[in-house]
Amino acid sequence: MSNGFKRNRTYKISAILLAVLLWAFVNSQTNVQVEDVYSNVPVEISELGEGLVVTNRPPGVQVRIQGSRSALANLSSQDIRAIVDMRDVSPGNNILAVNAIVPSGIEIVSIRPSQVNLIVDSVEERKFPVSIELVGEFPEELNLAEPLVKPEEVFVKGARETLNRVDRVIVTVELDDQLESDQTLNLPLEVVNQAGVAMGNLVETRPQWVEVFFPIAYNTPDEEAEDDERDDEVTDDEITNEPSEAGD
Repeated sequence: MSNGFKRNRTYKISAILLAVLLWAFVNSQTNVQVEDVYSNVPVEISELGEGLVVTNRPPGVQVRIQGSRSALANLSSQDIRAIVDMRDVSPGNNILAVNAIVPSGIEIVSIRPSQVNLIVDSVEERKFPVSIELVGEFPEELNLAEPLVKPEEVFVKGARETLNRVDRVIVTVELDDQLESDQTLNLPLEVVNQAGVAMGNLVETRPQWVEVFFPIAYNTPDEEAEDDERDDEVTDDEITNEPSEAGD
């Protein structure tokens, strides 16, 4: 009985020692320091002063980190942030350091590039008249007078250099069969540059929508007859004014 008891105790002690060794091995593998790289981490703008705007998009950076295998296994790309402090910038080119924020227990090895060039401009607001652009054809039996827009002028806000490229502010009106009588429509504004290209989110208007009033009336038979007579008169004048080729 005593020999059996001793053997069982020896087995138990051996099993405990083996478990401790296995735990120590696994723990050492888990806590070993390894590196990982996160590419194209977007650069965030912080502490930009009021009345200023960044006009270029900074490129994504590469952040190399180091930590235990278990700590890195639980990371996601949202846990790695790259930030530029812009509290002391001025309009123009600004070369600024990129800093990274990572969870505790993680070490930052490197950030590439470590600096970015950001172009800062002042924000301005200017007044522009609203132009109406008609698209499509209007039914011949209807008479459309000059549409009226309210307000006639709007404010456009954006970077100073961007506002210098603004050509006009337009509201586009689609002519169709639904415009049968006097009516007012609320339509969105669009800002275009000198090339006629919409500037989209580069600028914002105040207000963003305007009212366009369409004074519409049906042509009477007398008015249609007068229009036909004018067309005939123009045709007769063109025939009369044609040079004669006889006798040349």
